[in-house]
Amino acid sequence: MPPVVVGILRVRSGSGHRRRHVWGPGAAASVETLKAEVAELLKEYLLSGEEDEAVRCVRALHAPAFGHELVKRLVALTLDGGASDEALATKLLARLMGVEKLLSPEQLQLGCQRLVDDVADLRLDNPRAPQLIAAFLTRCCDGLGLDASWRDAAARLGG
Repeated sequence: MPPVVVGILRVRSGSGHRRRHVWGPGAAASVETLKAEVAELLKEYLLSGEEDEAVRCVRALHAPAFGHELVKRLVALTLDGGASDEALATKLLARLMGVEKLLSPEQLQLGCQRLVDDVADLRLDNPRAPQLIAAFLTRCCDGLGLDASWRDAAARLGG
């Protein structure tokens, strides 16, 4: 085998190890699998309201660096759900960040950034998405310890 190919194979074989090291043991699964699992657990949570089960499922993912996806998907799912879904979302995030320590402030911030970045796409599904995301950002500043500078982002979105 030519040396270049060996080097590529060596890099590729190490990338899985690096991904597991950075993202956690759950990252052995593909990103698409993790996204599907996050979406499913959040849909179930919003239907049932079973917070303990949702926390158990998040813990079972073993992917702490994937929290931003959880934040983004949770908020995106609540855009059409009304006040009760918004309250459930905020309650779950507070528990994941607080008592459970399964969601870091950095992952919350990254998830919020992804929401802001995707607001144009989310608006296609729900014209009120910018205002709803702005309200979410404000709730995160008020109750989840998101940096107050995010209030400016909320104001720009219409909150």
